[in-house]
Amino acid sequence: MSLQNAVKDLPSARILLANEFENGPKIDPLKVIQIYEASDWETFIDEWVHSLKSAYVSVMRPTGAGDKGIDIAGFCDADQLLGIWDNHQCKHYNSPLSFGVVAPEIGKMLWYSFSGEYKAPRACRFIAPKGASTSLSLLLANADKLKAKVFAEWDKVISGKITSTGPVTLDGKFLAYVRDFDFRIFSAEQPRTIIEAHSKNSLPSWPFRRWIAVAPATRRCSSRDWRGRGDLHEQAARCLCRAQGRDDRCGLASR
Repeated sequence: MSLQNAVKDLPSARILLANEFENGPKIDPLKVIQIYEASDWETFIDEWVHSLKSAYVSVMRPTGAGDKGIDIAGFCDADQLLGIWDNHQCKHYNSPLSFGVVAPEIGKMLWYSFSGEYKAPRACRFIAPKGASTSLSLLLANADKLKAKVFAEWDKVISGKITSTGPVTLDGKFLAYVRDFDFRIFSAEQPRTIIEAHSKNSLPSWPFRRWIAVAPATRRCSSRDWRGRGDLHEQAARCLCRAQGRDDRCGLASR
């Protein structure tokens, strides 16, 4: 069923509240983030980390290959990668994160901190629209079991995915480093926790507050606001505008 037909086929017994009649039906932000492109998801998390001004003095978002496992870094002091910092790993998949997905990122944190590229982060958070799987959540909640899993799976799922120059062998001084490493830094954030925190920031590009959650009738929406958000976002915008009789003020509904 298309979104337009879904709006038309709302049960007649459903009585809309005044604000719903004016603004259109609300869509759970958890549903919206699941249809984001990976780059949009990383931008969303980047904006959230930038909003944490009481926690970080600066934020860095490397782009392209060679990021050495850093997606979005929040720095707590002027020493940046050699000081106290947190790493936010953005993953966007159709299913909850598994160990196989995050294991190479754990390997990168271990290898590049051992190699002196940066000091081991205070925290490394895996953030995905569908969160972590039950098995991964249990591993992340038990640092000893997580470390044992990393050792057991190193050759199979980690060794060859750290650098582009060849497998990284777990031996010698690096082996000793990993044995002493504090695996409690690794965790997974709940997506709703991120959404609730993000909703309190003042950044204008946050789409839930501007369009999905409130869809203000006084605001003209345009293709510029929705371009790159995917066909489903555009369909939602058109349906909401048509359902509210706002075709004449909507740059999408008339297309």
